[in-house]
Amino acid sequence: MNYDEAIKFLFNSVPNYQKSGKSAIRTGLSNIKTLSNHFKNPQNTFKSIHVGGTNGKGTTSTSIANLCLSLNLKVGLFTSPHIYD
Repeated sequence: MNYDEAIKFLFNSVPNYQKSGKSAIRTGLSNIKTLSNHFKNPQNTFKSIHVGGTNGKGTTSTSIANLCLSLNLKVGLFTSPHIYD
């Protein structure tokens, strides 16, 4: 499966708010907890900062990364591929 096929699969297989409206929303954390447990909760093995929300994530994330770098901390900044695609 190439990148385009994977994107098509994901957008056609996962409930999508733009297509389905409110019925696509899954409240609660049970799905992510199940996924995290399956992978032995890797989020508990390192310190991290998660930036979420509608606007300003790129600026906020870059500012936090630069602040941490100025304190000589190890930094890895991950942004969603959808920023570019």
